[in-house]
Amino acid sequence: MYDPDVFGLFAAISATTAIFVGLSTFRLEIIAQDAKSELVADRLFGLAARSAALWGAGLSVAALVLVVVGWPWYWAAVGALVFVSSLQLVGTGILIRHGEYRSLARMNMIHGGGVGIVQALTGLIAPSPWSLMVGYVVPRLVWLIPMNKRGRVRRELSTQRVTGADSRLRSRAVTAGASAAVNSAAGQVPILLATALYGTVEAGLFAMAVRVLVSPLSVIGQAASGATLGEVGKVRRSGGGGAPGLVNRAMRDLLLIGIVPCGIAFVAGPTVVPYLLGDSWNNTGAIVAALALGALAQFVVAPFSQLLNVSGAQRGLLIWDIVRFGSSMLAWVLPWALGAGILASVIAYSLMLSMCYVWLRRLILDAVRR
Repeated sequence: MYDPDVFGLFAAISATTAIFVGLSTFRLEIIAQDAKSELVADRLFGLAARSAALWGAGLSVAALVLVVVGWPWYWAAVGALVFVSSLQLVGTGILIRHGEYRSLARMNMIHGGGVGIVQALTGLIAPSPWSLMVGYVVPRLVWLIPMNKRGRVRRELSTQRVTGADSRLRSRAVTAGASAAVNSAAGQVPILLATALYGTVEAGLFAMAVRVLVSPLSVIGQAASGATLGEVGKVRRSGGGGAPGLVNRAMRDLLLIGIVPCGIAFVAGPTVVPYLLGDSWNNTGAIVAALALGALAQFVVAPFSQLLNVSGAQRGLLIWDIVRFGSSMLAWVLPWALGAGILASVIAYSLMLSMCYVWLRRLILDAVRR
């Protein structure tokens, strides 16, 4: 339904959106997992939601200014996309705090699967970037449901007092927010650089490879990380041990799950993907195969990165994010500067991801042992 250039333009817009998601909430919804008081946690969720709304409004104004000076109208949606994406963070945090993992898994499936379904339905009407953005927004509205739970909790706990120790959790938001911004930027560097260095068509091919391989895995990873994050938070609040064992087992389970689709992608991607998507997407199959190793490493480790925020190790996560950002830039720019095509950049990027996530795993396990 969608040509590579249309999908590439949408990928550039959604990548720009993703840079601000996380920064928009200052990761207060993650810090809330470590709060001893339920009232403090609830207030942190509220601050996260309000912060996201302010970021969305500010970015909408900035985007409209860009449209006035000549940018395509599609970019006017960036502020709304940031706010809707941030709802997922806050809603996930609320469900994790209350241990509602079944609801979390269900909403992740509705969101993750719904994007493709709605984009396909809107593509039948008019396959444009607007259709892709409608598909991006509509399934994410499911994350409004946990907000009702927050309202009930707030009313029930309105007589409680906030302790000074708990209120100091907010100060961690500065480092966590900076880390989220760098993390988001590093995660979107491939799409933005693919667009800048190789054009929207090549960027569209890469974005489709991510959609085919990485996006389905992320749905599973989000569910697994939510359960582990909640259990580690409970262990830390109770002062008990066992957190490293929980994390190790969760990573092992994801490795056993992820090695099958990533192995298939590596072996069969170059032949199967073009057969499924058509001739205009031929190069996507080779890109899927090149991504397989990095996608597996990301699938196994990335879902647990926020344990560094829960454990108060924001500075370590910030340093890792900065290194990953610089490494991603180098992995894409160096092959391009040497005259190589996008496939070489993807191979370099995949290898770089693998090494970075091995390091991140060590940081996570060190943090939860404290």
